[in-house]
Amino acid sequence: MKPIVFISGPMRGYPNNNREAFFEATRYAESLGYIVLNPAFLPSGLEDTSYMPICLSMLDSADAMYVLPGGNDSAGCVAEQKFAEVQEIHILKTKEELENFIIEWNDDAMMF
Repeated sequence: MKPIVFISGPMRGYPNNNREAFFEATRYAESLGYIVLNPAFLPSGLEDTSYMPICLSMLDSADAMYVLPGGNDSAGCVAEQKFAEVQEIHILKTKEELENFIIEWNDDAMMF
């Protein structure tokens, strides 16, 4: 079984809502062996208040959350991090942490 990672980061105010950074992170995480939940795949045009419940539902299904650069400056990303903390979902803020988490996940899986 592969670990599931949710990608979080700033969107508002970025060209194309920062989708390229989200897609790049998705490609990288998938290359490491993750199943990726990426909110940048959500359609444009929904009410702003519609996105957070969808994202929190996605995050609630994840084993880890990967925070893109600038995430701490995004109110939505900060809210997602607080949710992850309450749900005891691992918060990963660097590519190294993303790499190490899946190594540890696979090592734990080998023990069973």
